[in-house]
Amino acid sequence: MRSLLSLVAPFTGALTLARFVAAVPFQPRDSIWTPAQSGCWTDNVGGQPALYHSLGDGWTSPAKCQSRCDALGYNLAGVGSGSICSCGNTIFGSNTPSSSNCTMPCSADASQTCGGPNAIQIYVKDNYPYTVGPASVLDSYNGYSNAECWENDPNNVLLRKDPASPIPSDLMTVQKCIDGCAAAGFSTAGIRVGRECTCDNVILPVGQGINMKKCNTPCTGDATQICGNSFRNIVYHNFNTPNPITYPGVIQVLDAKTDEILGYFDYFTASGIVRLTSPFVAEMFTVTVPAGVTSQIEITSTHGIDGLPFLGLIQGTSDADSQQLEVGSWHYAVFGGTSHTAAGVPPQPGRNSYYWSQKFETSIWTINTATGDISGVWVNPDNTTVPIIPVRWQNSAMRATADVDALNAHYSTNFPAAKLRFTSKFRSKS
Repeated sequence: MRSLLSLVAPFTGALTLARFVAAVPFQPRDSIWTPAQSGCWTDNVGGQPALYHSLGDGWTSPAKCQSRCDALGYNLAGVGSGSICSCGNTIFGSNTPSSSNCTMPCSADASQTCGGPNAIQIYVKDNYPYTVGPASVLDSYNGYSNAECWENDPNNVLLRKDPASPIPSDLMTVQKCIDGCAAAGFSTAGIRVGRECTCDNVILPVGQGINMKKCNTPCTGDATQICGNSFRNIVYHNFNTPNPITYPGVIQVLDAKTDEILGYFDYFTASGIVRLTSPFVAEMFTVTVPAGVTSQIEITSTHGIDGLPFLGLIQGTSDADSQQLEVGSWHYAVFGGTSHTAAGVPPQPGRNSYYWSQKFETSIWTINTATGDISGVWVNPDNTTVPIIPVRWQNSAMRATADVDALNAHYSTNFPAAKLRFTSKFRSKS
């Protein structure tokens, strides 16, 4: 009969082996670094470094630079000028392979070369599929289009929301930013400084951004794409979002014939009606557009008047028929603070900012999202509608009428017809 010790011994040995195996830590394999194509590349062509993250001077060999870039999570490492180490995941700009310029000895090991003047030896980790510039604008992706460059004014931040989940800043692409914003339900995606993605339900007037050449920083995750610049965003819009969209900005008043800018909307608090001012103190407004609807928008003011946040049209005189604005009639409306009114119905009695205390008002507007042009909507008591024409009136006040000639004839004046345009170009007083 076998002893109890003989039966237990095999299991004891197995447990001892298991403890030994478990005690040995996992040893990941070393990264394998190989030359990127020929290994030697031009650097700083047109002022654009080949690798965007410079670690500075003092890196005495390619191996030390590779080790540091690896530790920082990068897939490319480069040494130049004898001892300068740089890291990245893409090769930026118009830098290209250059087989003859990397002849400078490494500062601490003359048997190795570390790039040269305006030349860098680049190594790739584990055959990472890097991209090479130059960068250009990705026109559209996944329903987002109308790429434009916009200033990111510190006093009026364009986009304030984050994508659905964090995107590694060193792997940023336009597609990743748009996908992140779309997943969070936002209509607008913007990228700046090559690696920062922000979102919002804000659509900026198309065609009113700054020169696209000012958004010239490649994306950290794809050297073929533009991802804004310092304090500048490349912005994409999806006009078919299911959520309401808001446009922040100011309202320009332009001459209807020449497009000359006559001024900007501001509230004149003594009378509660809109007057013109300079761009530097223009009132900040927000246009809210229901999903896919541009004929029932409302405009709110940053500051408002006495709890009346909506910008609208208010009956101008107390004549019995003054609510009827039509061709052949001199009657007019004024712009001011109103209450909310429903779309598609005649102006409603309500509280508003007009100091003559006229009762009837409307807060409904239309917008051309391609140009930013806006127009107030006035439905007459007989349910007819006509185009409403803004007029720059005396003392910089604003009126709106269906017949500019009839209005001027009635008051023996010659004030010009105007048009209104919503724009985000200028800083507001907020």
